[in-house]
Amino acid sequence: MQKAIIFDMDGVIVDSEALHIEIKQAVLRRHGVEISIEECLPYIGRSSRDFFRDCLQKYKLSIGLEKLVAEKHQAFLRAVRGERKVMPIAGVINLIRYLRVQGYILAVASSSTMANIEYFLDQLAVRAEFSYLISGEKQEFSKPHPAIYQAALQALQLPPSQCLAIEDSLNGVVAAQRAGLACLAYYDRRYHKDSSTLAGADGIVSSMSQVDEILIEQIMRKKYAKM
Repeated sequence: MQKAIIFDMDGVIVDSEALHIEIKQAVLRRHGVEISIEECLPYIGRSSRDFFRDCLQKYKLSIGLEKLVAEKHQAFLRAVRGERKVMPIAGVINLIRYLRVQGYILAVASSSTMANIEYFLDQLAVRAEFSYLISGEKQEFSKPHPAIYQAALQALQLPPSQCLAIEDSLNGVVAAQRAGLACLAYYDRRYHKDSSTLAGADGIVSSMSQVDEILIEQIMRKKYAKM
């Protein structure tokens, strides 16, 4: 039976969450708004459009939403293609290659732009391992809405019971589960007070080295036996 693993990208494949927050803060600062890291954390996993839409309403900014989103995307790409090298999450490259050897189909379902997804996968030399890349910029709704995972399932042509998502945020976990998927959460203490914020996931790890076929199959059996 063919099975698939669907990866989020930021915070799961690449250690980029802190840079995303920094760039969002810088964009808003240029328009006279100072925003804390704590205000940004609930938006991990969601699109930049959602973040800036809420900021426009909260801070009564007159600038257009699309301009803010474009500023952020352009600044982020300049940073990562310039002096700000973004590293992979520890252990994830080995995990990706291990899962392919085990016969899983791999996909990415990320709220990031397709340009970001392709750039990072190319930089990490793992793009060829992924059969499908799904970007949130093509979706009407962002995580925690399940649209991006529904799109991934449609691309894979597999039912949820043959797939598992790997996420690092509450928004991502909720999106995966709303799509009917088993979800394994990667807990990064930099962005969560404790692992209880990811308690809705079907499994939680604090290191990618903890993930193997045995754990994946245990999670999937437990999740889908209830359905």
